[in-house]
Formats: sequence, structure tokens, C-alpha cells
Amino acid sequence: MFFTFLFFILRNSSVISEISKPVNSVVSKVDYVVAVPFRYVNALGENISSLLDTYSENEALKKRIDELTDQQKLVDDLTEENAELKKVLENTSDLPSPSISAQVIVRSPVSWYDSLTINAGKKSGVENGMLVAADNGLIGKVASTSQTTASVNLFSSGSNLDIPVKISTSSGNVYGILMSYDSEENLFLVSELNSSEKIDTGSQVATSGLDGKTTANISVGTVGEVEDAKDSLNRKLYIIPAADFSDIAYVTVVGEK
Repeated sequence: MFFTFLFFILRNSSVISEISKPVNSVVSKVDYVVAVPFRYVNALGENISSLLDTYSENEALKKRIDELTDQQKLVDDLTEENAELKKVLENTSDLPSPSISAQVIVRSPVSWYDSLTINAGKKSGVENGMLVAADNGLIGKVASTSQTTASVNLFSSGSNLDIPVKISTSSGNVYGILMSYDSEENLFLVSELNSSEKIDTGSQVATSGLDGKTTANISVGTVGEVEDAKDSLNRKLYIIPAADFSDIAYVTVVGEK
């Protein structure tokens, strides 16, 4: 009986079709349900891959931006340094010759207004006692030298400067001694004048070289105040420095080699 029924079904395709329809439907639904997680995993994997690519691109862009920023900073620094060097060369042309240009390489905050070190020494012709200028104004004197560097004592450090100077007046030069520097007022003191000649504020002051050791015609500054006295030796001149002691990057050493 069973075999007869089976034979009947196999011979009748319409019966097979009707029987297979619900089976195929069930299988199809099962396939769909099973495939959903795999499709989700594939989509998730694609999204993660896309995110990783975007992250890599962003990191590369950040690195490039940092490189460009560093390059721009270097360009700005070089431009600033070039402007400073140009200024030094222009100022050097106004100074007595011979002169030696140098860069400040050491300046401690502890002794900012006392001393500094430059990158020129004996090999460049720098010797002890030479005067040093910055921004075309007197700032100090060479205290010691090595083959390639020199230590400079700044005149902003205080007293006992003892540099002979001359003051230009309408009737000629008046000579005196650069005595000291007042750090609170930011003024040089000139005294021991050789004349009672009238000296106006704004008069130019420069080194005279009359000690036989220092170079003449280095600008010191301008007269800011005159304190008269009966004795010309006791007259006092307060001089506004030509140089800015707070900001010194390049200097010029002046004197015979």
C-alpha cells in the first residue's frame, strides 16, 4: 500500500509541486533568518573598514598640518633672524671700523643685565677691553675671551664704568666720564665735565677714546637731564641709552685687532 502511494506521488508532478511549496517556503524563511546576521556582520565590517580608512586619512592630514605649521614657524624665525642681521649690518656701517659682528649665545635670567656671551672670540679678533655695541648703541666691554667665544660685561650692571665720552653742543664738544648706570631710571650718569658750557637736553653723547684704550665715536645716547653745579667737574648729565639692554640678540665688537 505504501509503495503504491509513493509511486502515485512520483508519477504525479502536480502533487509533488503542491507538497514542495510549503517546504520551500519554510526553507526560504529559514535561509532569510539565518542570512540576516551574516548580512549585518558584513555591513558592520564594511562600516568599520570605512571608519578606519577615515581615521587614517585624518591622522595623515593632522601630521601634514603639523609639518606645515612647523615649516611656517621656521620660515617666520628665519625671516625675523634675517631682518635682525640686516639691521646689524646697517648699524655696523655707522660704527667705527674695524668691527666684528656676533650673536648672543648665552644670557642667564639671573644675570640678565650683568653679562652675556657671544659666539666670537680670539679667532675672530676679539680681545679683552674692546667696547661692544647693540642697535648702534654702547652696551658693554669684553671681559674675557676663548678661541671662539667672549664674555661681555654689560654697562647696565652698575658703577665704575670709567669710559671717556664727548657731548656735542652748539659751540663744540664737551668732554666727561661715563660713570655709572641707574637701573631703576634706565639712565647713564656722566660727570667730571671739562667745561661749564651750556648743554641742552637731546644733545648727542658718544665715546671719545681719550683714554687711549677705547674706540671713539660709539653712540652712548642722548642727554635727558642736566644737573648744573658751580664746579664743572660736579655737573651731572643723565643720558638716555641708545641701546635697549632688555633685548640684545646681536652685537658688534668695536676696536683694533
